[in-house]
Amino acid sequence: MAARLTAFVVVAIVAVTLIAGLIVGAQRDDSDGPVDVIVHNARVYTADTAGRTAEAVAIRGNQILRVGTDREISRLKRPQTTMIDARGATVLPGFNDTAVDLVGGGAASDRVDLLDAPSLDDVEHRVREWAEANPDQPWVLGRGWQRELFADGRPTRQLLDRLVPDRPARLLSSDGRTAWVNTRTLRLAKITRKTAAPAQGTIVHDARTGEPTGLLEGSALALVERLVPAPTAGDRERALRTAIATAQRHGVTSIRMSPTARRTSRFTRARDAPATCRSASTRRCR
Repeated sequence: MAARLTAFVVVAIVAVTLIAGLIVGAQRDDSDGPVDVIVHNARVYTADTAGRTAEAVAIRGNQILRVGTDREISRLKRPQTTMIDARGATVLPGFNDTAVDLVGGGAASDRVDLLDAPSLDDVEHRVREWAEANPDQPWVLGRGWQRELFADGRPTRQLLDRLVPDRPARLLSSDGRTAWVNTRTLRLAKITRKTAAPAQGTIVHDARTGEPTGLLEGSALALVERLVPAPTAGDRERALRTAIATAQRHGVTSIRMSPTARRTSRFTRARDAPATCRSASTRRCR
């Protein structure tokens, strides 16, 4: 009986000690520890329901310790703390992109970029310039052309033939649903006036001659996409690094990749590089 009573007393003492420790831990100011970075003289968006801003933020590792006035946060400074004067700039939490293909986006930066081309002359200049600057590339690939820059909203293979006469060319529209190709591409894909369009796809034909004009829409893109050389492991790694660097510049600190994009990249080679971007299962941009 005495032994049992002693056991109860010991358990009670341990329990009281643990509870006291939890209370003290909850009351302890976490800012007592090291503070790695303080950003001050800023407009810090706190993301609270009231939409309030603060003047400074204290950071430890990858955690925000506290936001507040410059005076409040400056008290947390330690000898090892890096002080960053934002000079009145806005400080925001890192952005999360919930639908992104890092490899595809990075690869696009090494292709013809027509997204902001203001005129047909500029489209022609960019395509010709890229082709001349990359003579060893087996295909001329790009994206971003706008329909309103062309007569009737439809560019032709003849125009692209003049710009790229020596190899296949495939340029996707700004929405990615239409491909503009040259004659070499049509021949490589064996697309003629007699080729039937796949379900949910369109091969645009000239109303007078019946010949394909060089536009493929919807599922008809697959007739050409299957011929585009697959990127090598080195290509994917370079594309991934380029995309991560772009994400950093725009404040994107984490991403959620689509299943298809994740299967494409796998982050295999990128794991050998410094971790600078976190996907849903792997990395964070920093």
